[in-house]
Amino acid sequence: MKKLAVTLLIMILSLPIMVNAVVWGSAAPDNINVYIFTSDSCKSCNETVQYLEDLKEKTARVVVYEMDSAENQELLDQVKENLEIKNKKLPLVIIGTNYFKGNEKELEKGIQAYLDRDEHCDLIETIQTNGDIQKCIQENEGIYEQPKEGSSFVFVAAIVVAIIAIAAIVVIVVKKKSKKA
Repeated sequence: MKKLAVTLLIMILSLPIMVNAVVWGSAAPDNINVYIFTSDSCKSCNETVQYLEDLKEKTARVVVYEMDSAENQELLDQVKENLEIKNKKLPLVIIGTNYFKGNEKELEKGIQAYLDRDEHCDLIETIQTNGDIQKCIQENEGIYEQPKEGSSFVFVAAIVVAIIAIAAIVVIVVKKKSKKA
């Protein structure tokens, strides 16, 4: 009787764990929709489209949608407005609520950031279905941090400041040694 009671107790206590495993294990992760706005006059658009198509072949969850900017101008304008994109250059790649200008390294990082998540909000789908855009942007907060434009300037400025600081320290040390001598 004690063995039966212990077995039942163990089964009851492990029930939440089993239910959780079944629920989490059965949910398939979302696809990563990658939208690329292009135009016929864009020289680098074809390269970026080809890069994304090659990447799609390697990654089953990536789905690429090529969108002509002239045919989808209203959608492109809404995307730019909501993501505060000032630059008019193409190609423009949208993943979730992040945008990319065709830089392959950043695209890979962005796609990987979304692949690492089981769920995310798709801005293009949200716009097309008249969903809550701000909620979508908030849901994706922190999935991928865009590199700041001009960050290379900040890096160069930091190096210059560091060199000046080292030079100042060397001058101080030399002056102290010359006073002792």
